[in-house]
Amino acid sequence: MPLRIVILLSFTSINLLVIAIVLFAGGGSPDPGDAVPIESAANKPKTPDVKPVFDDRIRPFMAKYCFDCHGPEKQKADVALHKFTSAKDLIKSRRQWQAIAKMVRSHEMPPGKAAKPTPEERTFFFEWIEATLNDVNCDDIRHPGRVTIRRLNRAEYNNTVRDLLGIDFKPAKDFPDDDVGYGFDHIGDVLSLPPVLMEKYLAAAEKIAETAVRQETGSGGAFQRFTAKQLGGGQGWDNNARTLTSTGQVYRDVEFPETGEYEITINAYEQYGGDEHTRMGLTVGGEKLFVFEVKANSRSPQDYTFKSKVNKGKRRVAGHFLNDYYNPSHRDRSKRDRNLYIRGITVRGPIVDRPAGVRNHIFITWPKDEESTKRAAIANLKQLARRAYRRPVTDDEVEKLYKFVQLVEADGGSFKEGMQLAVTAMLVSPHFLFRVEKDPDESDEDGIRTLNDHELAARLSYFLWSSMPDAELSKLADDGKLRDPIVLARQIDSMLNDPKADAMVQNFAGQWLQLRSLDRVQPDGKKFAVFTPELKYAMRRETE
Repeated sequence: MPLRIVILLSFTSINLLVIAIVLFAGGGSPDPGDAVPIESAANKPKTPDVKPVFDDRIRPFMAKYCFDCHGPEKQKADVALHKFTSAKDLIKSRRQWQAIAKMVRSHEMPPGKAAKPTPEERTFFFEWIEATLNDVNCDDIRHPGRVTIRRLNRAEYNNTVRDLLGIDFKPAKDFPDDDVGYGFDHIGDVLSLPPVLMEKYLAAAEKIAETAVRQETGSGGAFQRFTAKQLGGGQGWDNNARTLTSTGQVYRDVEFPETGEYEITINAYEQYGGDEHTRMGLTVGGEKLFVFEVKANSRSPQDYTFKSKVNKGKRRVAGHFLNDYYNPSHRDRSKRDRNLYIRGITVRGPIVDRPAGVRNHIFITWPKDEESTKRAAIANLKQLARRAYRRPVTDDEVEKLYKFVQLVEADGGSFKEGMQLAVTAMLVSPHFLFRVEKDPDESDEDGIRTLNDHELAARLSYFLWSSMPDAELSKLADDGKLRDPIVLARQIDSMLNDPKADAMVQNFAGQWLQLRSLDRVQPDGKKFAVFTPELKYAMRRETE
């Protein structure tokens, strides 16, 4: 059985609005012009009786009063009523029979001096036709039709980005206006995807990903970690470290994504020699930043950190050995040679103030070392893609997104930059831009399938919120509990009480009652001196 939800909403400015939402795996809807009011509900024939009533009363009525002009021998106006042999034949020619019923009711037919039916016969005839044409039994509709894939319109796009990544700006303001069908801009059949919009999607995705990543990394900044084997320079290797046995440097060319403050850390230890500890200089782009005294030994290497402002661009970060010492004749054998060992370099930043209350939507975990980079990326992408695509994601889908992280890191970029590119790719995926619903499987009876819980959750959230399902709705869909009538009713109540439900008023009622047109209304100031921007706003808000 299709799932039908009826929501009754009362508006103070409108007596009563009854909105019927049909949530089922079909797309067809009846033609509004097909509806004909029934004057007497009490006399409406019951649907199960249509066949015997047609055979016993309707067909004889037509033979007696209609066939002379519209029968086997004569068909005025090309109307041949004798060809209709069942109630189903009437439904196939709905508009023609609506016109016939209207003419019988208004006494236009039978015409002139032709034999006339009694008032009781006339009333029964046109009321039966109207009742038969208007009767809709959802149990009889076996195939609801194929759903047109729906692209997110501009309002839905903005709201979804807000709820997905926690950034509240309007990226869709630069998009072209959505096409309108039947007065609404969320009709799947008219929401096309022209090339210019695809270009806008890509530009918006890049900006959204950059903004979201910067907001989340905040004061912590993003890490770029380089192990000894990723560094250049030095005179050799020892214990997974670059060795500096004489004056020289160990370096890495690092891309600084923007001008700002960065924290640079060198993990190092010394081989003590002579009468002083090893001194290590830190330079960025050839500019000396700081000199460290390295006292750590090979059993416990230490991090040596310095913060500095660095301009955007690629610059060489290097650790220098400044005080080489070698005296093979020193009386203490352990002090005859002084060396510096560098195990890795880490750059963190840019370090910016993180907005209060911001929570991580992208970075739920960070890599602790080179080996954990993939695990962290997969964990971050899996949870984010599940929310962006509004359904569980496959390992293959996550692996494809991870390839963007790999691509950036292979080019010398950071983990943060790789995640940013993966988020950009996610935001231009059809699974994000469209509300995708599966086609029936071969095993589905009559080629019909029922919406799954995630599709139902998406239909519900985009109707009431113009946005993606929240965590609670998604969890119910994951657990297969959303179809429970009690659970579903409770969710609808909760969603209508949520401030996000105001989107339904703004988007649905705003188009239905053409409240959006108020923005373009500017009456003559001389004739309507009291009409102010404040009054215009109040008019709209009162109706909402």
